[in-house]
Amino acid sequence: MMRYLLYVLPLVIFLAAGVAFWWALDSGRDPSKLPSALIDKPAPTFELPAIAGLDTPGLATGDLATGEVTLVNVFTYVIDGAGRIRYRHVGPINPPEVESKILPAVAEPLAAPPALAVMPDEIMEDPALEARARALSKVLRCVVCQNESIDSSNADIARQMRLVVRERLLAGDSDQEVLDYLQARYGDYVLMKPPVKPTTYLLWYGPAGVLLLGALGVGIYLLRRPRKPAAPQPLSEAERRRLKRLLAASTSAYDLQVYKDQLAEVARELQRGNLTPSEAQAAQAEIERRMLQVAETRAEDARREAKPARALAMLLTALLPLGALGLYLFVLGSPGMPSIPFAERQEERQQLNERQRLIAELAERMRADPRDPRGWEILARNYAVIGRYEQAAAAYEQAIARGFDRPDLRAQRAETLIAAADGVVTPAAQEEIAAALAQDPQEPLARYYRGVMHEQAGEPRQAVEAWAALLRDLPPDITGRQQIQARLNQVARAANIDPTGFDTASTAPPVGAPPAGPLAGGEAARPGPTREQMQAAQDMSPEERQQMVEGMVERLAGRLEEEPEDLEGWLRLARAYAVLGRRDEAVSALEQAESLTRDLPADDPRRQAVEQGLTSLRSGS
Repeated sequence: MMRYLLYVLPLVIFLAAGVAFWWALDSGRDPSKLPSALIDKPAPTFELPAIAGLDTPGLATGDLATGEVTLVNVFTYVIDGAGRIRYRHVGPINPPEVESKILPAVAEPLAAPPALAVMPDEIMEDPALEARARALSKVLRCVVCQNESIDSSNADIARQMRLVVRERLLAGDSDQEVLDYLQARYGDYVLMKPPVKPTTYLLWYGPAGVLLLGALGVGIYLLRRPRKPAAPQPLSEAERRRLKRLLAASTSAYDLQVYKDQLAEVARELQRGNLTPSEAQAAQAEIERRMLQVAETRAEDARREAKPARALAMLLTALLPLGALGLYLFVLGSPGMPSIPFAERQEERQQLNERQRLIAELAERMRADPRDPRGWEILARNYAVIGRYEQAAAAYEQAIARGFDRPDLRAQRAETLIAAADGVVTPAAQEEIAAALAQDPQEPLARYYRGVMHEQAGEPRQAVEAWAALLRDLPPDITGRQQIQARLNQVARAANIDPTGFDTASTAPPVGAPPAGPLAGGEAARPGPTREQMQAAQDMSPEERQQMVEGMVERLAGRLEEEPEDLEGWLRLARAYAVLGRRDEAVSALEQAESLTRDLPADDPRRQAVEQGLTSLRSGS
């Protein structure tokens, strides 16, 4: 029996391993069960480009080399000398935020984002499409990882696959078409749950087949077990000769040796006179019968064991390499692809935990002192990054209510409300979009979601017109135009509208070009801060940065004394004074600007900005 166990034990271990891997694959598990946006690059809030805004009247989004406009957001990056991202800001550049954005820049504890899986430039602006992309990424396997989806992997090939998923969705593909495309490109292995077909039969049915073979072997063994022998009979002469031969071949068997000792004991008892000859003969016959049965059973067992042992050895020899090959190819990874060191992955998990801890500390600090609107804005942005959209919307509301009533924050709050509703433009989001456009009719994020609002209201033509107007106002080389154009084409075709009938050619200057018109050759022509200047600003103490900012404000004020007709300059100076807390000087600057807006139309955004600013400052809000 022990020999059978030694043969069967490896088979049992192999079956257990196969069932375990089969279950793991069938469950389609994703080792990353964190909130989706925790895999995104965090977005701290230090708006360094606002430095240039004081001396640069060109406030169009993306004017600086540090800013990259994506879709309808401005992504502003600050990179230190080591190449690390020290800051990323999403939203239009707003120079009045100098004091609240620049001064805490380097000291901000949230300004060191970890390198995680889904990067900010991968995230789609349409929450519904992004949700579909994330869902698809969770069922697609990283081809260089150990049973990990591309949604949670930071391997280069996983990033490329995520980009392909989003490109196909923007092109109008259905979820199944995206899966079919990637399956045709990478094979069945790319699916976390491969289809059942001949090439995957080993994976799906191999464990069950091996289990059935094992059960069949056990059943055959039980059926062929030797039956209980009949009662012993006196040995014939032929049986005695056979017994002698078996005894000669099995002298080392323990049980046969016992019977030999019993025969010797019977002979001694006969010599002592304790047994009569007839009793001794009967006892000897019974013992010899038992010896014969044992010897024959041993010989038969030896013959039986030889065949199944060889068959089992051959079966294991064939199945174990096949099983190992199947596990290697279909479960444990792809041959020839580099792996991700465990130490790096462990470090990323630790960074995620640290990120969550910092956000929790910031939230606790804001609950203890809720008067700081800048802190609420920081908290809102970080809540949005980790996918806690409802908390982000509430934090944006606090920032707006406490003095940061800006069109970009209104639009961003609308975006979080839409994301929290799975892409539906709710009434609350519609109110925020309207408020943002009332403050700044050119606010790009609000304009984009106004188009989404028309689309969901069953007004595809109005949606297409809104997006076409937005494309005309965006720079021609801005990142994200293709996505907006793809959304426009998709909605237009679904409504049987010819998308080529809408003019989407850009009328704006390229990204980074100085603005034309009355600002050309003036302040707009002055260069923004160089990389060396930005790095020097990071190395300054808070007092030195404060002095630098105030010096720039004073230089702007001095220039306006020489050029009093610069309306945009007075607006920037007023906003800078307001950020620095110099309310009376801000009112004075706005009054100068008001004198320059009297001849402007009533719906001119600059005239509206002056009126709203004076009302806010004079009321003390």
